[in-house]
Amino acid sequence: MVCLEDLVRRPVKQITLFDLAVRLFVVAMFLAVSVKAQFTSNVQGFVLDPSGAVLVGATVSLRNSDTGVQNVMKTGDSGNYRFSSLPPGNYVISAEAGGFKKAEVSFTLSTGETQGIDVHLAVATAAAAVKVTAEAAPLNVDESRIQATLSADTVRDLPQLNRNIYDVLAVTPGVVGTGTRGPGEADADWDVRQRFLLSGTYTFPGLNSGVGKVVTSGWELTSIAAIHTGTPFWVICSGAPSCDYNNDGLFYDIPNQPSTNFTGSHSGQAYINGIFSASDFPVPAVGTEGNLRRNTYGNPGLAQVDASVLKNNRVPWLGEQGNLQFRFDFLNVFNHVNLGSVDNNLVDATFGRVTSALSARQIQLGLRISF
Repeated sequence: MVCLEDLVRRPVKQITLFDLAVRLFVVAMFLAVSVKAQFTSNVQGFVLDPSGAVLVGATVSLRNSDTGVQNVMKTGDSGNYRFSSLPPGNYVISAEAGGFKKAEVSFTLSTGETQGIDVHLAVATAAAAVKVTAEAAPLNVDESRIQATLSADTVRDLPQLNRNIYDVLAVTPGVVGTGTRGPGEADADWDVRQRFLLSGTYTFPGLNSGVGKVVTSGWELTSIAAIHTGTPFWVICSGAPSCDYNNDGLFYDIPNQPSTNFTGSHSGQAYINGIFSASDFPVPAVGTEGNLRRNTYGNPGLAQVDASVLKNNRVPWLGEQGNLQFRFDFLNVFNHVNLGSVDNNLVDATFGRVTSALSARQIQLGLRISF
């Protein structure tokens, strides 16, 4: 009979490249990693004739110059188009319609950005194509945020179990709060005014020799506690013809500022019951934009404790750095109820209320092999 202690004391045998390849193949058969990317950039606009009138049914093509991926659609009854959920990169948008010259516009799309690009078509006198290179506009009326693209390595290396993107902003050099807003300014989408983070790691000592050392050594306990106020939001009207306050053909507009002040913090029950109703927000005059400031109100805050228990095991046949790590993650250890976001669309039946909650307690197991 071979005991565990004998296996631990057995001399390390030098492995060949073929042995390593076979072992890695076996490991790969049992481990799979799934990656899903979500993109939030958009481009929208109108296709117009020389007089400025919209062209209905024009063919609009959007091509990613970096990947070659192309999407095609036709303008709607209002002559508008919109391509959503796009990755950042360089693009060329083209439009064509019967009796008009084909036109192209080149532009660059950043992460989370929405660009408004109108394509103007000239009357065709002969088979021709017009190519226009868009220059940076002094003011982007479709997008008012300042953003940056974070690499996959930055997000993966976050010191957070739940990979919360807002937490990387809190530890990024140069990112600081600006205090009280000035005239005409608004909070950023990720603005969190009060935040408390506490993290710690404890390594269990274990025994010094024998089988007991194998069983009790390599254990670690890590924990992260986070308490912070909610992110800001504002009220919109989207998805219904009645939402086109400024008559631009896009059913997405902003109402007027209400007479009642709904800013500040609210209790959890108040969020569930509804902090305001649609009747509180006046409709702007026909053909005008509403005057409600961006990101005026606040979503519920968060209080959560996460923890992980790790067991590291030396694996000599994977080399000097060979290690097999078992990981037990406990997310929201105390199962605290953290409310979701307020429904901010005026046309929704649940407008002004929170109807969802963030994840309850979760337990997940992980296995990591390094060499």
